[in-house]
Amino acid sequence: PVIGMVGTIADVKKSIGVALTSPGDSLYMIGKTESGGWLGASLLAEALGYENAYAPPPVSLEDEAKHGQFVAKAVNDGLIQAAHDISDGGLIVAVTEMALKGQKGADLNISDDLGTVFGEDQGRYVVAVSYAAAFEAAASHASVPVSKIGHVTNANDDCFGTLTVG
Repeated sequence: PVIGMVGTIADVKKSIGVALTSPGDSLYMIGKTESGGWLGASLLAEALGYENAYAPPPVSLEDEAKHGQFVAKAVNDGLIQAAHDISDGGLIVAVTEMALKGQKGADLNISDDLGTVFGEDQGRYVVAVSYAAAFEAAASHASVPVSKIGHVTNANDDCFGTLTVG
């Protein structure tokens, strides 16, 4: 299925994209990875040939709305410089797309389990922020779960960054 969305931006000058642009920016995941990450119906499950692993992830409409509204407000308030939903391929694919789009790198410090890296749990986003303390305070005030997962780096000809696991 395809889902289209339409919304309004009061000030188009405040709009952002998915590209990582500023080395040193902190990377956060908004939302939770439930029960080790949802791999049913994921691209990883398909690639590995799991024939009976096609249950879609559970969806909390309340969390979806809460997280989406938080992202929109944080963008409007200038707290987020780039954002990407976590969907097909999970967290690692979202960060990779952001890094490639901005021709930057990313150093990540996340768990090495497949569910964390490739899970397609719903209602999650990766965001790049310049002012981590202000972003964390806004998330806490909104009761939205966030976790720091790394930072933006410069890319070079050999590497787009490193992934530290464990």
